[in-house]
Amino acid sequence: MRKIIDGLLYDTDTAHYWGEVDNDKNPGDIYYYSEALYQKKTGEFFLYIDGIWERSYGSDLAGGSKIIKISYDVAKKWVEANLSKEKFHKIFEEVSE
Repeated sequence: MRKIIDGLLYDTDTAHYWGEVDNDKNPGDIYYYSEALYQKKTGEFFLYIDGIWERSYGSDLAGGSKIIKISYDVAKKWVEANLSKEKFHKIFEEVSE
């Protein structure tokens, strides 16, 4: 998926995929939800969201797919909450160098 946000292209095909979480529902289920973390070559993080969108991302409850950019700090919190400690260190040790 591709989306231009604030004049910058966010593309799941060219960004680095770090991992994802979902709610263990079948992707065909109306209540299915997943979030995947990506990082552009220039360092920016974004989430690819599929399914029912959460209000915490600033939108009304709706369905479908979308990309939202997130800050470095939000990415750190997301990884800490959703991926392994090893993945956290790999992502943020590489970013901080």
